Amino acid sequence: MVGLGASLLLKIKDALAGRAEHKMAFEEFDTAITPDHHSAWLAEMEVWEDNPNNMTIPNPLKAKATSITQASARLKLAELEAKELQRGIDTSLHPEISPSVLIAAGIDLEEEQCRLTIAVESLGLHATDTQKSSIVQMRNSLRHKIDTWRRAQVLYLPAVQSIINHAASLGKKDWQGRLQELADDDIKPLVDPFTIGEGRRQVSWIWMMDGVDCSDEGDNDGVRIEWCKSRARALRWSEEVELLREEMRRVLQFFAWQAA
Repeated sequence: MVGLGASLLLKIKDALAGRAEHKMAFEEFDTAITPDHHSAWLAEMEVWEDNPNNMTIPNPLKAKATSITQASARLKLAELEAKELQRGIDTSLHPEISPSVLIAAGIDLEEEQCRLTIAVESLGLHATDTQKSSIVQMRNSLRHKIDTWRRAQVLYLPAVQSIINHAASLGKKDWQGRLQELADDDIKPLVDPFTIGEGRRQVSWIWMMDGVDCSDEGDNDGVRIEWCKSRARALRWSEEVELLREEMRRVLQFFAWQAA
């Protein structure tokens, strides 16, 4: 029993902080989705939670659609761009490199960097001059492509900063509160394979922007799953606080009984 009070105090402090953190995270995520999706996804979760032994009810935490591939992602970007052009909306800042082309080129560069890394690592201690020359040529070619890509990239990123700077005059004052400086840790998928664990995981702010769930239903699969998980985390931390409070109450009651 020694140290029980201190242990429970640490646990309740951690649980209260976790509850506040994940409650705020879920509320922010919830405001980013449409009311229709909120109602539909909440209904799915409640039906599933109320019938834990009914295997005929689909699990809202599992994907309904197949995983998107790089090829399908490229196609989707191109189709979205085509639709905007049909509506007379041209977001291109370069005569030959549109936003979708820039993204696709970035993906290609990442793949080429991986291939170069593998080629370098495969060189033995006794690599020939021909092999070394090939690596140098690959590096030079990749560096040239990256420099070209970056010159196009700077055309688009300052545009985002310009929107933030002029948000007030555009009547979008809340943009400054939603758009944040993009750090390396922010760039991660909705379903992160390197997550530290569901209980303490946080969804990156890039997935909490308005309209994140305005794509086709298949594309919304990941958003729906993460919304459900975010809700589950918030509820789990609230439950943890209640359980700890009950445990503390029972400990005090036991001590009072023992003292009597």
